[in-house]
Amino acid sequence: MGLLPAQNNTSSRWISVKNYLKNEKQELLLVFALLLIGAALRVSFFWSTDVTWDEAFNIIQGYKVATIFSSQLPLFFAMLGLGVIFCIFVLWKKNFAALAIFGIGAITAVYAFHARISFHPRHPPFYNFLIGTTAFILGIGPEFSAKLISTMSLFGIAIAGYFLARKLIGKKAAIAFFGLAMVSPLSIFYSSTAYNAPLAAFLMYSGITVLLYGIEKKSLLPISGLLFSLAFFTRFTTLLSLFIIMAILYFNRKKISEYKNELTIFFGTITLAIIILLPKIFESFFGFVNWQVAALYVRDIPHYSSHLLFSFAENPIQPSPLFFVKEIIFFFSIIGLIAIIYSIFSAIKHKNYITTSFALLFLAYFVFYSFQKFFQDFNYFLDMEFPALLLVIFAFFKLGEKNAKWIIILIFLVFFLNSVFIISTHNFKGF
Repeated sequence: MGLLPAQNNTSSRWISVKNYLKNEKQELLLVFALLLIGAALRVSFFWSTDVTWDEAFNIIQGYKVATIFSSQLPLFFAMLGLGVIFCIFVLWKKNFAALAIFGIGAITAVYAFHARISFHPRHPPFYNFLIGTTAFILGIGPEFSAKLISTMSLFGIAIAGYFLARKLIGKKAAIAFFGLAMVSPLSIFYSSTAYNAPLAAFLMYSGITVLLYGIEKKSLLPISGLLFSLAFFTRFTTLLSLFIIMAILYFNRKKISEYKNELTIFFGTITLAIIILLPKIFESFFGFVNWQVAALYVRDIPHYSSHLLFSFAENPIQPSPLFFVKEIIFFFSIIGLIAIIYSIFSAIKHKNYITTSFALLFLAYFVFYSFQKFFQDFNYFLDMEFPALLLVIFAFFKLGEKNAKWIIILIFLVFFLNSVFIISTHNFKGF
């Protein structure tokens, strides 16, 4: 008799899943079709390009990590064990004492014993660490591991955008975001690279998505804090997300006022990450200032494809305030540029705190990167693509679903054709 409630509960859950699949069959089939299109485009481009110097550095550091784990298995299992303990006691049980113990240990190692927490003077270590760990566990080469992480990260961004658009706008908007992300020329291009930008963008925007869901389901807040912390450990520019975190929490302060334990873990995890990284943040900033004077050039370029140089009408490409405007036109066409500009004005006009925050985040990245005088990277726009797509969908769905449908289909076709063009014309081999 004691088993009957559990059996009934399991049966009701299974019925709920079956009903959901039945009701959402058309949506799921469309999402699956879009996923196949996105996967086919990325597979077609995956080995079309060699690595640049920056990518080679990441791959080499990943190789070192994999080699260390191969020769020192106890170290790998010790780190794996610490990760499991952190997840159980901090994320699941929400034990602040456990977080404090981790924090004291990490801070002592960094500040008292000067433990090395990065492989590079200007970049945090998580991407390099993940390359090596993935290569070691799966038994693959570090280059394949690095590109696989980029690919999965950009798939992850599409999924995060799907859930965020569904929460903020609706089911059709979610499909629209997912579809545009699947055929985004920029996303497809950087799926085949070994930069830390795809992983950093995924961690940051999935952190924002989980945070917004965490307003309703408090158990998600610690997970959101971990995602933000890992984003900071991947790329320092993700620290700009702090202001959108504050905006979300401020405008939902009444709802979360009783989430004291979850918020303590959330803020504690983020604060701990920043304290640990603080020496590297300062080192990166001052190293960046001194380093940028040394040379005037554009890193990444991406891989010197001939049609890209033709589009920019210069060789080598020079940094300029209009650099990212040209990049938008190259990857997304003039239609994409117009859609982004319109969506930013629309977001500010409608005075929705979420879309306004995303518009400000986009503009903060755009201005910061555009006015760097000594170098600019094409991969920087990955920090801006997620808010750009979300704002475009929000703006056009404000015009009504029928109008939005045809506009989104037009943008989808433009993205798809441009992706096919890039895949069929780009073939970089060698530096």
